[in-house]
Amino acid sequence: MSTNPALVTFASLLTGSEQQLVQRWATDTCAGLDELLPRPIPHVTTDRSAADPERTRRIRAGATYDEVDGYLSRDMVIRPTDLSPDEAWRLAESREGESRMVSFAGILPDLPEEMRESAVREVMSSYWVHGDRLALRVLSACAPWMALADAARVLCSELGNDWTGDLPGMLVGFGSLTELSPLLLRLGGTAAIVGVARAIAEVGQWLS
Repeated sequence: MSTNPALVTFASLLTGSEQQLVQRWATDTCAGLDELLPRPIPHVTTDRSAADPERTRRIRAGATYDEVDGYLSRDMVIRPTDLSPDEAWRLAESREGESRMVSFAGILPDLPEEMRESAVREVMSSYWVHGDRLALRVLSACAPWMALADAARVLCSELGNDWTGDLPGMLVGFGSLTELSPLLLRLGGTAAIVGVARAIAEVGQWLS
């Protein structure tokens, strides 16, 4: 049985009856968008196994961030090391441009609550200066730790940007509803995700 990959992606954010509803839409509306694979939903991993003791040793010995950036992924912002919050902050603060942005994003799960808002602001500041459509994924991945006003600002600024000119692309491509879904979830909870999934399902039926 064929399914709509965009809606399957949204269903992964949900549980229970909401997930079942979106999964049903994914099957019913597969024809319209089935050839356009959605961008993966960006996130910052909270898996401590991603921390690498050897990488920690190298950084403490003086290795630069760029020498160990093979641990970074654009689809999953991997926490850089098991450094202490203060050490991790100093490391991120020493970087520039997108490297600085990804560094601060990667340490968010390990920071105490009182430091997270400042770290998110560092990510946002770097994005507004250096961001591109790939960096937008890193910014979106920080949504769980964003102030609501910041999440709303990013969503309003970037949704419908000039990353793509076609309707399916706006739904599931670069800078799309799919890619910005962590911001939607932060602002409107699972109800917002179901609402967007319904819109994608309706477009899929229209394009069938």
